[in-house]
Amino acid sequence: MSEASSVVSSSSTASLSSELEQLIDAAIFSALRTDALHITYWSALGLAFEGLVLGAVLTVSYRYYEHFGRHDSWLTLSAIALGIASCIGQFGLNLWQTYRFIDKAATAFYLVMEKDIYADMVVLLLIGIHNLAGSLFFIRRTIKLVGHSWYIGIPLVAFSVASFGLCLTSVIFGCLIPWDTTKIMSWLSRIDVYVLTWMTMSVISDVSICVAMTWALTRTRRDIEAAASSLWRKLMMLTFETMIPSTTVVFVLLIYGGVENATFGNFTRALAWIVGPLYFLAVVHSLVSRHDVQHLLQDEFQKREEPHELSEDSNGHPFIRSEKERGPIIPTHIAHFATSFGSTPDLLENSAGLLPARHQKMKPRLQNMRPPPSPPRTEAVTVVPVEIDLNEKAKKDLGFADDNEFGIYL
Repeated sequence: MSEASSVVSSSSTASLSSELEQLIDAAIFSALRTDALHITYWSALGLAFEGLVLGAVLTVSYRYYEHFGRHDSWLTLSAIALGIASCIGQFGLNLWQTYRFIDKAATAFYLVMEKDIYADMVVLLLIGIHNLAGSLFFIRRTIKLVGHSWYIGIPLVAFSVASFGLCLTSVIFGCLIPWDTTKIMSWLSRIDVYVLTWMTMSVISDVSICVAMTWALTRTRRDIEAAASSLWRKLMMLTFETMIPSTTVVFVLLIYGGVENATFGNFTRALAWIVGPLYFLAVVHSLVSRHDVQHLLQDEFQKREEPHELSEDSNGHPFIRSEKERGPIIPTHIAHFATSFGSTPDLLENSAGLLPARHQKMKPRLQNMRPPPSPPRTEAVTVVPVEIDLNEKAKKDLGFADDNEFGIYL
């Protein structure tokens, strides 16, 4: 009889325990406004999105080390390696969270909730770190582009630091999980204030940096286009395509995210998991874009330095194919001598041997000129070509030299 009663007692205890677990899970799901199926689904979807972003991060990072692994400073290389490790670590953490939901969410969610919240706080901390690092990177680019204008940099840095401070506040209070289920709602309400304030400050900081970078590029547009006509448009496109994705995701989280989603019980989980890697991807993509800028500048320099192909018209005079509409091309520093002293053939004859070999290619074009007649010259003129080293200017302004608007040594 005693054995039978003990069996009945143990079964009733197990039944009560199971009912208690169900009641606790129901209270938690009610507070989070979700259920086991939805939170597992959004975790799996968020993991898939994060995998796509992580693949992009690894691809762009490989290009970075391929092009700049021997040129950038060890500090920059180490920072990129640390960022890659953090993205991979976050993916592993989120994979573990998703596995826990698949295994336990339907039967004992309360066993999963505590560790899941701690993991989510780690994700929020990584978001804050990546946001701060990316903000400081683009702020430095902006300051160097406009010429060390600290009246722009100081407010932007203040916004970024304030945003990171709110991130730390949210993480600290998020880890103070109440053991009493009756206090979950008040705990969520308190976290909501910190999280929404942080998101608001983060959006303001990101938008301000994007506007400042756009203004800086617009201010220096003439100097940039002097090096390459399409370079300004290229830099503007890079600015928006690197900064808009992460800002847009945070803005969506600000609108639809709430305190009740402290464990990201709905689709905000899928978005929150990709914010940190997106911030890091923006920085790496901006660094790799220097390679595209270099190719663009090199193509422009080759076009300016290579000899033009000459053809002959019906009278046998040489001309450049595009000159029939716009007239012959002649450098300004030589045109002054030609129009002042007489015909161009006389000029070339009197200055024979004075032009360097690399300028002899201009002789056919100069012979094609027909300036108005003038008295014959009585003395020889020495033509001194004026050379402008566009390479050095581009190196300084556009990413080659130490002090450049990218803020990174090449």
